[in-house]
Amino acid sequence: MSETVRPFVKAAQDVVSSASRDLGVPADAVLQTLMRSVRQAHQPAKGRTQSGVAYALHGNGCLFVTPDGSEVDLDASPTGAPMFDAWRVAQWARSVGGPEAPDGDIDREAEELVRAGALTVVAPGWWAWP
Repeated sequence: MSETVRPFVKAAQDVVSSASRDLGVPADAVLQTLMRSVRQAHQPAKGRTQSGVAYALHGNGCLFVTPDGSEVDLDASPTGAPMFDAWRVAQWARSVGGPEAPDGDIDREAEELVRAGALTVVAPGWWAWP
């Protein structure tokens, strides 16, 4: 089994940290802050942060694209914190030229990380970092 989830989580944490610094809000409030700001017409649904990370809000989340082309797509959990599923991990892996990882492999790797305490289960098939 290839390791895909752990590098995705690192990339996601990095992009959320960058957006957190740019927006001046805690990392777990980045998605809520962006969505609220768009709803209140303070900023567009698509744009770029001060550090050059592009963002495009969608439904219940946001696609972030780093200056090097890495695509990190996250949804907001019920608490507003970022969460992800196997599809988002696979999309990220494609964007960075990583190996193709079947959803089943991603699910198994994520469950191993849950058992190790590195991830939490938000809902069936959806994970977040603690």
